[in-house]
Amino acid sequence: MRRKTSPNPNRQTHQEPPALVAADERVETVTRPTRKTHQEPPVEIKAEPSPAPAPPKPSPPEPAPAPAAAVETAPFRPVRRPPMAVLQIFDDGRKSAELVRLRQAKFVIGRTDGDLVLGNDPLLSGRHAELERVCRAGCYSWVLRDLNSRNGTFVRVKGMALKEETEILISRNRFRFAAAGPSQEEIDAEESSANVRQTINWRPPSVLLAANRPLLVELLHSGEGRKFSLRDDCQFIGRDPRQCRIALPEDETLDLRHAKAVCDAQGRWQLEDCDSVNGVWLRVREIALAAQSSFLLGEQVFALAIP
Repeated sequence: MRRKTSPNPNRQTHQEPPALVAADERVETVTRPTRKTHQEPPVEIKAEPSPAPAPPKPSPPEPAPAPAAAVETAPFRPVRRPPMAVLQIFDDGRKSAELVRLRQAKFVIGRTDGDLVLGNDPLLSGRHAELERVCRAGCYSWVLRDLNSRNGTFVRVKGMALKEETEILISRNRFRFAAAGPSQEEIDAEESSANVRQTINWRPPSVLLAANRPLLVELLHSGEGRKFSLRDDCQFIGRDPRQCRIALPEDETLDLRHAKAVCDAQGRWQLEDCDSVNGVWLRVREIALAAQSSFLLGEQVFALAIP
């Protein structure tokens, strides 16, 4: 006889797992009929008319031709009388000057006599120099003339030819150019002609070394001073011994390199100013002055402005 068993509520029953649908199997879906919706008719959009293109800008008018350049009015100048020059008498160590207008044809400068008397300068002669207006071919010019003064008339120059007996001022140092000293042949001939009982003339070593070379002879109030040989064809004169063959370090009015002496291929010597402050000056007897010329009488510096 079978025994009846009561169901155990805690006992789990075996359930089959849900069947898996194969990936390649089609899944049928039920489609519902689509419901027609009411659609408004499309609204026709009218394109706005494009703006009319802007009218082209008128081209600027062509500039009027420039008027012809006005001719500058010429300043009044006399035509029946000579032009008037102006003499400038410079203040000591300055660029300011006293102005004297030259209305007469001749103008004399001196220490005791003349149209301009400078009695405080002892280096001036009584009648030292004169300025004269001359007319050549209808053109006027001025001539500076020395009146046999003791200390001479000097004109400032940028360069000059050095010839025998030319006198120059380099700032306030005065020199005379000697074209050549005794040649070596002359020295040898004098020594060979002398016998043992005859004394030959003494010459310093500088003269022996500078045989047949030109010299710059220093001129002092007491006579001749030092003699500087121009041994090189180009050498400087100034205050700095490191830059100049002829150095005068004691003179503060000299530039470091004040002037340059140069000999060309033909053996002609020139002295050139190296844009110095106090200049290079040439002694003259008579010279025609340029439009703005500086000259020195005694210790007074002048300039002549010629219109």
